[in-house]
Amino acid sequence: MISLGCEQIRVKTAVDPWPFAEHRHPIIYAVDGQRRILSTTRALSSPQLQLFCGIELSERPSVGKWRFQHDHSTGQRHFIGCPICGSAMGLRTARRGYRREANSGDALAIRHAKAQDLTEYRKSGSETTLDDRQTENFQSLSDFITDFARMMPGLAAVCEGINLYGATTFSAFSIFDPDENTLSRVIAELFDPAGSHGQGPLFLNGLLSAIGIPRLNRLDAVKVRREVLTRTKRRIDVVIETSRYVIGIENKPWAIQQKNQLVDYLEELKADLRGRKPVLILLSDQEAQTASNETIRVPYFAAREQEATVHSVVKELVTEIKANSPKAFVEDFLRYIEVKFGGKYMDNPADKPYTEAVNAEFDDLQRRKAIASVLLSQEILHLRILDEIGEFLLAEVRKSVSPDFESSCPFADVEAKVSHCLWIKWTPYGVRRPSWPVNCHVAIEAYSGKLTKIIVGVRAPDETSVDVQDKHLASPARGRLDTLTRAIPGGKKNDYWPWHQLLSDEYWGPEFCARLILESPTGAVKDHPEMQALARQFVEMAAEVDRLLKA
Repeated sequence: MISLGCEQIRVKTAVDPWPFAEHRHPIIYAVDGQRRILSTTRALSSPQLQLFCGIELSERPSVGKWRFQHDHSTGQRHFIGCPICGSAMGLRTARRGYRREANSGDALAIRHAKAQDLTEYRKSGSETTLDDRQTENFQSLSDFITDFARMMPGLAAVCEGINLYGATTFSAFSIFDPDENTLSRVIAELFDPAGSHGQGPLFLNGLLSAIGIPRLNRLDAVKVRREVLTRTKRRIDVVIETSRYVIGIENKPWAIQQKNQLVDYLEELKADLRGRKPVLILLSDQEAQTASNETIRVPYFAAREQEATVHSVVKELVTEIKANSPKAFVEDFLRYIEVKFGGKYMDNPADKPYTEAVNAEFDDLQRRKAIASVLLSQEILHLRILDEIGEFLLAEVRKSVSPDFESSCPFADVEAKVSHCLWIKWTPYGVRRPSWPVNCHVAIEAYSGKLTKIIVGVRAPDETSVDVQDKHLASPARGRLDTLTRAIPGGKKNDYWPWHQLLSDEYWGPEFCARLILESPTGAVKDHPEMQALARQFVEMAAEVDRLLKA
């Protein structure tokens, strides 16, 4: 007996190798006397189908009303293509929406836990078989994927050649990951006409023009100083003195402004003018908290309409740079700004063989629908890959540290899955042992939300330092974990994380996940070197936290 919602359908047992089941919803398999499968759903393997109605799948029937694909990892064949409910569920995966019950004898009871609406389907009187158009679309998609798979080795070889001779992903900025002080040194070097770039006042004039100050010529005397001490014992990041202006630059890419900080800087600039005009520039996405009427804000990337940015100023000058070394440095600096401050995924020239191959196939009208169907699946595949990352991290920690680790999120209304947590700002996906104090996790988190600025570390908020509204998120374990930055090099400490660092791939969007699959030697996320390195990091942190909590 088969139970589907309120429908019950009787089928023969596995004794008869080719039973016949009459039904009208494609969630159930049916076979007629001519061995034709009239309707299918996805993700049922051949052993499951044989268990259900005794079908031997040693040969593929020659009929165009259904399709299946071979799973090379398990040696099983899986059916695809439910035309009514679009289900991707199987009999054995109760967590995906189905419940299977084995009753006495050969009876199976199957219930669709998501309560498909069968009423409209019955009224329509539709048949369960795929029509010619649907069959053609499925066939086109299968053929496209098969043909493209044959092209992959050649495309991968082209990509390797591009990387070998172009080193398209090499970046000093991504390797050294500059902090605020290092960025100030870069700014001072570029805006110094006597800087090692050898381009004279090119960059400084670009900045001055962008904020409405007359340009300099090569004969104008310019003095550039860093970390200029003020009378209030503060330090201005960069001070540029010309014959007509005293320009102070305060670089605030991440840190918040201190009380009266900009007012103090402006007063310092005015203290020694000698007939010159003071100009205070704030390099930041923040608004000026003080002296706002006399401060010129220049953000790094995101700007209001007609507002100059560091990125726009420098980008306009690239074609005017004469020397190769500074030109390459500036281009790398621009890419760093786009990723770091714009949350932008940077196109990799080594990806072009793949994208151009797909684009060429899209010109074929017979292939266009197949490619469009892949586009429809982009979000589902993206989320699936993200969750595979989380599952891999948990599995590695269980294998190497303790089998009782479990996935975790400190917020009860958010499911502990990477695809859920990283969309929400300051919402970590973590792993932890049940014996650990509350709110202690080895975790990854999107610092800016929407999969952007991914940090990894140990999250255990300090009750004495966190905001009042976050006191319930504090962890009693924090006092025992404050030595993590000494035990594990490369991390920083703040009120919420006794150890954390920013990952080099800060945006985990669809392009990032696609790259993991393409670059993995097997196509599995767990075999990509970056994911293996992240897993080792999780294992190291989990082991050290466990040791400290037991001490």
